[in-house]
Amino acid sequence: RYLATERSSKYYQEWEAAENAKLWEARQPTEDELDLFLHAYLVAKHIGAANAIPFRLNVMSRRGVIIFNDGYVNCPKIKSQCSRTTFTQLKSP
Repeated sequence: RYLATERSSKYYQEWEAAENAKLWEARQPTEDELDLFLHAYLVAKHIGAANAIPFRLNVMSRRGVIIFNDGYVNCPKIKSQCSRTTFTQLKSP
């Protein structure tokens, strides 16, 4: 919902954020995907440097494309080159 509705500041990539929100809204993410996307949300939400704030939505879109293997970044729809096993390998034991 944040991607679709957050417009309290001037952001770059608003169109991509709105498209990703539509694309991902029906997803039933795995626990790992949800954890990773929540982390992306927290990072984006707490960006505090004035010159970085316009990129909050872009942070979530970029990470979401990697996590969900589909989405929009800087206009084109792309498929992530990362495999799902990459995230499993990164998890701590």
